[in-house]
Amino acid sequence: GDWSSDVCSSDLDFVTMLQEVLPQLLEQKTRIITNAGGINPKECALVIQSMAQELGLNPKIAVVHGDDIARELSHEKFQSEDLTNIETGEKFATVADKIVAANVYFGAAPVVQSLQKWQPDIIVTGRVTDTGITLAPMIYEFGWSFDDWNKLASGVVGGHLIECGSQVTGGNFTDWHLVDDFNEIGYPVLERSEEHTSEL
Repeated sequence: GDWSSDVCSSDLDFVTMLQEVLPQLLEQKTRIITNAGGINPKECALVIQSMAQELGLNPKIAVVHGDDIARELSHEKFQSEDLTNIETGEKFATVADKIVAANVYFGAAPVVQSLQKWQPDIIVTGRVTDTGITLAPMIYEFGWSFDDWNKLASGVVGGHLIECGSQVTGGNFTDWHLVDDFNEIGYPVLERSEEHTSEL
């Protein structure tokens, strides 16, 4: 079937780009961790699986989910929390019946757990911070603990540098009018050592 017609709330651009490089990534055993699952990471994983099967491939895909808390907002634990809007002072109860979507951001921890438990080829997440999907493989590969604050902080800095792509390789250049062509700006690659150094 046409996997592209199955994409609803997941990221079609990501799946299209992945299709072009997936055979090479699997051959080289290069792992992909992405938060392209958006509001439905399970669906995104199924679309990736369908696309891969059309290529004759069978990657191991893990999904990090649980960030969607919309159904839980009516539970007692939320009703007992002080969810007052810090800018307006408005009580949560005044807007509770108007909520269309509610998601929380995860950090690196559930991605690390996926790596440890399944060693997948691809991890698809919903709402996981950009720094979380960068920091998780560092924690996993180097065996960092979650209370080694200096290493974690340096990993977060690396994640922040690359999360916005070409902004760090010149896209934020203030004298943009002096640049002839931004089309060849390039994207950053972060190489990380076990201790505190990153090379961009």
